[in-house]
Amino acid sequence: MGFAAILFGINILISIFLCNEFRKPKSVFHSSYFYILNSFYVLRIPYTVAWVYGRTSYYQLDDPLLPYVLLLQWYTQSLQGMWEAVLGLSRMTALAFPNLHKLVSFH
Repeated sequence: MGFAAILFGINILISIFLCNEFRKPKSVFHSSYFYILNSFYVLRIPYTVAWVYGRTSYYQLDDPLLPYVLLLQWYTQSLQGMWEAVLGLSRMTALAFPNLHKLVSFH
C-alpha cells in the first residue's frame, strides 16, 4: 500500500501542476491533450481515496461506507481504458488532421 500512496501523491502533484499551468495565459500546456489528461487525473482522485479507505478499513462488513466504496471502485475500473481511448483519439486526430487539430485549442 505504500507504493500506491506514493502514486496517489504523484497523481495529485500532476493535477496541481497542470491546473496551475492552465491559469497562465502563455503556457505550452494549453492544448486539448493536457486538458483531457488533467480531467482524468482529477476524476481518478475520488477512486484512489475510496481504494485507500477500503484498504485501511480492511473492507469490514459493518462499515456503513462499504457499499459506496465498492460501487465507486467497480464503476471506475473502466476509467483507465476510456482514458487511453480518448487520449489515443486525440493524438490520432492531431496526426491525421494537423490543421484542424490546431483549431481546437483552449486559449
